[in-house]
Amino acid sequence: MSAVETVERRDASQSIAETTQSDILPEVIVYGVAISGALSKAFLSIDASAPDWYGENDIISGWTLKKIEDNGVLLQSGTVELRIELY
Repeated sequence: MSAVETVERRDASQSIAETTQSDILPEVIVYGVAISGALSKAFLSIDASAPDWYGENDIISGWTLKKIEDNGVLLQSGTVELRIELY
């Protein structure tokens, strides 16, 4: 894999994260969430990068963004889950 990593998204790709599972916990800051009906997005900074919007099932540094809730997000890599709260 090159030095530039990619994020898997349903609608686009962007340089930031890997596409494979990872045992390394990413440094994630949740700046906000937007939920409107079935559509939800999270405004996250990954490993000190500039914040960007992510949707459920996006791959972030080898972790899958499994759930976006009004108070935080749930990341999963294999059987390991990481919950990060907004506040």
